[in-house]
Amino acid sequence: MGKKKLVLPLVCILFSSIFIAVLSSAANDGVEAKVWLHYDNGTSAGAVGVQGVSNDVWLEGAIRLTSTELADYDGWVISSVKFYISPISSAHSGYIQIYDKGTSSSPGALIIAEPFIVSGEGWKEINLPNPNTIDANEDIWVSINIRHKMWEAPLTYDDDAAIAGKEWIKAPILGIDWTNILDFGFGNWMIRAGIEKLNQPPVADAGGSYSGFTDESITLDGSGSYDLDGTIVLYEWDFNSDGIYDWNSTITGITDYIYYVPGDYDATLRVTDDDDTMDTDIATVNITVKDQPPRDDIPAKFYVVLANERIEIKKDTVIKSGDVGANGESDGSVETLTIGKNVKVLDSSSLIKADFIKLQKNAEVQDIYYNYIHKHKTAEILGSEYTPLTLPVATFPPFPDFSSGILDITVKKNDIYIIDEGGYGNINVRQGGKLIFIGGIYNIATLTTAKNVQLIFQDNSEIRIENSLMIGKNNIVGPDMDTSLSASDIIFYVYGEDADNVEAVTVKMNGEINANIYAPNGTIVLKKNIEATGSYIGKNVVMGNNVELTWDSAFQ
Repeated sequence: MGKKKLVLPLVCILFSSIFIAVLSSAANDGVEAKVWLHYDNGTSAGAVGVQGVSNDVWLEGAIRLTSTELADYDGWVISSVKFYISPISSAHSGYIQIYDKGTSSSPGALIIAEPFIVSGEGWKEINLPNPNTIDANEDIWVSINIRHKMWEAPLTYDDDAAIAGKEWIKAPILGIDWTNILDFGFGNWMIRAGIEKLNQPPVADAGGSYSGFTDESITLDGSGSYDLDGTIVLYEWDFNSDGIYDWNSTITGITDYIYYVPGDYDATLRVTDDDDTMDTDIATVNITVKDQPPRDDIPAKFYVVLANERIEIKKDTVIKSGDVGANGESDGSVETLTIGKNVKVLDSSSLIKADFIKLQKNAEVQDIYYNYIHKHKTAEILGSEYTPLTLPVATFPPFPDFSSGILDITVKKNDIYIIDEGGYGNINVRQGGKLIFIGGIYNIATLTTAKNVQLIFQDNSEIRIENSLMIGKNNIVGPDMDTSLSASDIIFYVYGEDADNVEAVTVKMNGEINANIYAPNGTIVLKKNIEATGSYIGKNVVMGNNVELTWDSAFQ
């Protein structure tokens, strides 16, 4: 049949059709073979253009891919689109357009608009530099939006019957919004979406951290490693991260190893999947000499939480590493360290030390030092018990002398402010604000933040606060992700005391803190649902429900 150039509008004719998925060339480099999703049968029957209106008009044809067609391709990507161009007299420009979600009669938001220029008759394939990931639960509309001249009809359809609701046309210059092409009696658009399944690399999980003794076997467990779209075919351990992998297995990531020299080691796990892609993870290993006496006088640097008087760790908190200790004295009637319900101390080398310790229901600790203890019948001491205990358990680190400045700063809602080192008065960061510390020493009267604030550090910093530190809900405090800084490079020194039922340091719920906080004259309170990495030393310390504590001390 010869090609027809049709003028809009046309007579409505109802048809039906089928969906076709065609496999292309073999896969390589970790990419599945390309599949072409389309409704056309490959035989060109006619072409469409807008005539008699203008010499330079836009015409858009789209195919609608629904969850039915996409069911087997969730997580794949649309990497290219091809379409058939009828004989034309000049080059044509336009856009490959992909719309997200949408309804049965109109597309959703435009998420890709890739420009193209084509000339000559035949199939034209346009690669997408930023492939669109398929959500098989949502419709995707794939369109060709093309510009053409008078008496040209660039968009081509096949000689089959169009399927209702899947083939669409839009001609803004004629006032035609999205309309089924079967209303005009056309066949199926010769438009095809090329999709591929990109390989997802494996994820190595070295477990840990680990601790053990010289001359004794220690188990390294990489069983938490996984590959979402395949299988891990090789596990390898480099026990001291010297670049030489000392052990491998095609079956398991669990192995035993003996370290003969005490010290801290990095053990690297490397995993390889069935597409020959790799990932690595590092776990720390602490090896000590077993016959050394238990630590009694621990420097402050080993503590993740240290108080001069009293500590309360509330329910469901997890202490991943570091020691916990309180210097306060008791007569046996009032506890100086409370370990709440379901609190877990994970690291077998972590010590708990206080004059009077209370272990509540289902609490689990490792080695414990005390003079008095009140232990719930379901609480567990997984390590050893040592008594009596000599106080204090640790000496507080030195506190710097300083005076705050007078320049007040307010960071407005959703604003970003970069602050140089120096003296300041009261600093307030409002909702959604971001305060960037370039590094150095900051002497401040008070620091207060609202919710959803970020305090970001680009270099080693000491934040010296004369009065109080108040961190709002959903705050993020810590190093710039583009630096190699850690929590031990950031210290908040807070000189102030508790006043009017307000603690010297308060960190409200749902935050992330990667910094050290030292408040020798007041109380540090971290409220519930906080991830905290650093060391937290105060006159008193309260850890709220469901806090996660990881030791990374800046103190000596």
